[in-house]
Amino acid sequence: MPESHKQRTLRGFNWNFLLVFVQTLLGFGVIIVLARLLSPADFGLLAIAMVFIGFAELVAALGMGPAIIQFKQLQESHLQVATTLSVLMGTTLLVLFWLTADVIADFFGDLRIADVLRALSVGMWFSALAAVSRGLLMRRLDFKSLFKVDITAYIFGYAGVGIVLAVLGYGVWSLVMGTVTSLLLSAFALLYLSPPRLRPSLARKEVADLIGFGGGFSLNNTINYLAGSLDSIVIGKYLNPSLLGLYNRAYHLIIMPLNKIAAALTPVMFPSYAEIQEDRTRLRRAYLRVVNATALLTFPILAGLAVSAEYVMAGLYGENWRPASGALRILSLAGMLKVMFHLAGPVAQTTGYIFAEVRRQSIYFLILIIGCLALVPYGIEAVGGAVVLGSLWLYLSMAQLTSRIVGCTWADFFRAQAPGIVISGVVVLAQLLAIGAAQWWEPLAPPLMLAVLVAVSALAFALGFFHLPENLVGDMPAWLALHYAHHFPAPVRAWLVRRFS
Repeated sequence: MPESHKQRTLRGFNWNFLLVFVQTLLGFGVIIVLARLLSPADFGLLAIAMVFIGFAELVAALGMGPAIIQFKQLQESHLQVATTLSVLMGTTLLVLFWLTADVIADFFGDLRIADVLRALSVGMWFSALAAVSRGLLMRRLDFKSLFKVDITAYIFGYAGVGIVLAVLGYGVWSLVMGTVTSLLLSAFALLYLSPPRLRPSLARKEVADLIGFGGGFSLNNTINYLAGSLDSIVIGKYLNPSLLGLYNRAYHLIIMPLNKIAAALTPVMFPSYAEIQEDRTRLRRAYLRVVNATALLTFPILAGLAVSAEYVMAGLYGENWRPASGALRILSLAGMLKVMFHLAGPVAQTTGYIFAEVRRQSIYFLILIIGCLALVPYGIEAVGGAVVLGSLWLYLSMAQLTSRIVGCTWADFFRAQAPGIVISGVVVLAQLLAIGAAQWWEPLAPPLMLAVLVAVSALAFALGFFHLPENLVGDMPAWLALHYAHHFPAPVRAWLVRRFS
């Protein structure tokens, strides 16, 4: 019997969540090792270059991957046109970076950026070539294959090559070559699993079909990406690479729950929403369920990072990273807002409201430009404050748009997030008690204190998640128990059934 839409969505989510979970564990370990081998300035240089390369990756594919996911009547001719457009734009950007790398490096006052940009642009070109292949796998909800591709590329690329070169003393080039190797391995694997349509075609009808959505999608993501990178650009230009490195590590810790936990949901939700885009009742129910689950998983993590920021930076990366703790506290609030407005994107995109989102993203970008430029003289913490203000605008405006699309009220939207806020309070209280007890008894070294806080936070989360009444944490724990109890050992499964039956 063919799998239902719900079954395929859950299976896709399971594989994508496993990918996110493994990448998070590996990422923490790899970054800790690299941060102790390299300097903040090395990370700052890579952050500057990746602002431009990340932008180019979004523009290069012209949204062709998402376009073939969203388009209902997909034909072979659409795939040929999508590949042609991606390769043409990728090649144009590759040439552009090689010609303008020196100008960009001169703007930031560091000539090393030019060679870094040229090297990363090669990886960007291969990512553009493989964009359609990735889109086809996502359209089929084949996240098992994507799991294998992305994990293999990360282990043998960024982790393997990056750490070896860092040990050998290659500095920023260990990060660059690790990134390029990871991009190449991922692209080659995707092209093998879903071979590209290499017959060039720019058929007018197919171009119009794909650009109508893909162009809007690419424009929207480009604005969002530039907005997300603007703080790094301003710090890199007006402060220095070391401060940018500190800010970048703090920002990375905030983005990790967003990109790792929320991103476990959104790549699956986009093709899933595309299948049910005309059934607004199902779409509303699915969207609010995702909001509820994401708030439960991310809000406690981000709130915990805000409370324990000093121990996190010094404990993970060493004492020379402690000055980033102030920015980490401020960015934690921005992370809570960001994770919610990112969830609204797939709803707007799959239902044809892509340009309504573009308008809201444009205002968000304008707020960030004004805020970052005005506040950068006051340091990286002030820049983080500008990010909070901009994120608040986009959080509210995207909530208004999504509520109008799916037909839910503001009360529904905030009620879905309430359980995450409640459990965040439990985690914060537990951390404050642990910190107070340690300071009263005997201060611990940052790594040991961080380990204590992680353990306390995990215990507090589990107690809140499984033992607080449903009127405080909603029905998500019971829903998870119903759908995932069979994956646990018999004693745990039996306890879950008794607890939530």
